[in-house]
Amino acid sequence: MATLLQHIRPWMQRPLEESEARMERKMDEKIKVVHKRLLVEVDALIAPVEVVPEPTPEVHVHDVMLSALFGNAILEPDPSRAAGKHNYSS
Repeated sequence: MATLLQHIRPWMQRPLEESEARMERKMDEKIKVVHKRLLVEVDALIAPVEVVPEPTPEVHVHDVMLSALFGNAILEPDPSRAAGKHNYSS
């Protein structure tokens, strides 16, 4: 049995080495693909973002102050209380 293994071992050694070399090449290729993807993602995260400021409409200081103080709570005057109108109920 020992002599049989001595004859088979060299015969099997070459295919095993070739298989290991193939597997290493495949793993190297996969690692390269993953690294390439990571680099693209990192570059996208690091890239500066261009922000275009929107033009702001000119607002009068008076309007800003009134809206800050009262918001939308400014009530319109009651039309029945307008000058010259009298609302009498009979």
